[in-house]
Amino acid sequence: MNKAFVFFALTLSFAILGQACQTPQPSQVVEDSANTYFPLSAFVQSQVSALRDNGSTKVAKKVIFDGKVERQKLQIKDWEKELGVFMKADINKAGLRNSYQRIDSVTSQGAYKIYRALEPQLKVRELCVLQNLNGEVVDIRADVRQQNALYSEKQTLVLHCKPDKQGRARLASYRIESIQDIALKAPNTFVLEADLLD
Repeated sequence: MNKAFVFFALTLSFAILGQACQTPQPSQVVEDSANTYFPLSAFVQSQVSALRDNGSTKVAKKVIFDGKVERQKLQIKDWEKELGVFMKADINKAGLRNSYQRIDSVTSQGAYKIYRALEPQLKVRELCVLQNLNGEVVDIRADVRQQNALYSEKQTLVLHCKPDKQGRARLASYRIESIQDIALKAPNTFVLEADLLD
């Protein structure tokens, strides 16, 4: 197994694939009056704080690489590092204002907010957030692309939440899927999935 991929997998650790974020109908393009987008980094940080307070949460992980599957159960010591890849997909930054088109849609599943990149150089191509009727997050999906002359990577990041006893969104699972394509080499695909255990 390539050392870079092993390091990446051990650093990231991950979990369950949420639904693909297709634009639900009916939908409408919305101008965000505050020129801000969903605060992904702040949301993930709130989950990190809740997990720290809990202290005893264990995770069942599955890593799939090159057709091989590895499974393990463990307790995460540094949740901020564990979920750092999701915080890096935050688009709610001053430098990204007016860089995304926002599409709002309400369906039987809840309310979708979909942010689509308007410029080809933006790494986060799409961010999709599904919230229930109480405004609590159910699913978050981010599609991330990085590319240069010798290397390209496509990442799909998924967070899935369930309500706690107070009805607040709490992380239940997460998943990262990555396809790396390096010049003169066959593409590498791996998936890291993680389920939080009660």
